[in-house]
Amino acid sequence: MKKNNSSASEPTNRSLQVRRFRLSFLYAVPIGALGGLIGLGGAEFRLPVLVGTLGYSVRQAVP
Repeated sequence: MKKNNSSASEPTNRSLQVRRFRLSFLYAVPIGALGGLIGLGGAEFRLPVLVGTLGYSVRQAVP
């Protein structure tokens, strides 16, 4: 009888959180620097990243 070991093939919830945090930080630094240099709050650059890359809904990304 074989055991179903799906945890080896699927990433854990914790590893997905760590990956999302790293990706968010990777995008946040240049967005913050660019927004600060041109005098914007960064929302013009942040919203496409949150919605497109990180998969947030528009309602979650705007606030």
